[in-house]
Amino acid sequence: MLIAVVCLLLTGTLCADLIATSISTDGSVMLKTFGSDENGSFTSLILSDDESQVTRTVGDDNGLHEDLTVSGSGQTIFSEYADALLSTSTIKGICAFLDPSHENERDAAAYSSGIIQDGGYTSSRTINQELSASTAVNGTGLIFLGSDSEGNRTFKTTGFVSGKMSVEDMTKYGVKI
Repeated sequence: MLIAVVCLLLTGTLCADLIATSISTDGSVMLKTFGSDENGSFTSLILSDDESQVTRTVGDDNGLHEDLTVSGSGQTIFSEYADALLSTSTIKGICAFLDPSHENERDAAAYSSGIIQDGGYTSSRTINQELSASTAVNGTGLIFLGSDSEGNRTFKTTGFVSGKMSVEDMTKYGVKI
């Protein structure tokens, strides 16, 4: 009995959750994902009609992560958002007007949404002690994407693309370069 309890306790602390999905259809598909932990959260929604192929992997083995790929001949609607609370204890304060009690943490976010026809959408989001996000879009349609980081050092990007496109966007917050 004691051995079983010890094995369960060890297994619970050493395991990681993983969800993997692969869908190929000539109809419609809707896939929604949400995850959160003490470092941040993410959510994604994919709607696709006509012939579509969707693969998704979600896990928490080294922080939260999601990898998503959608391709199809019809319309694909996508929306993704990820945010993280980043520790910046190694960054020195540069603004005398900021409250020093908040100097060691900052918020970061990355987001994308849009609709494409006859194309593909690939994204990857990782949240641990940093926020890493990448988005690639090929097809015809429109997308809105951006990222921001607020704290002692503030960055913000936004973008809108329409028409026939090939777009790649990568964001990393909370890392030393």
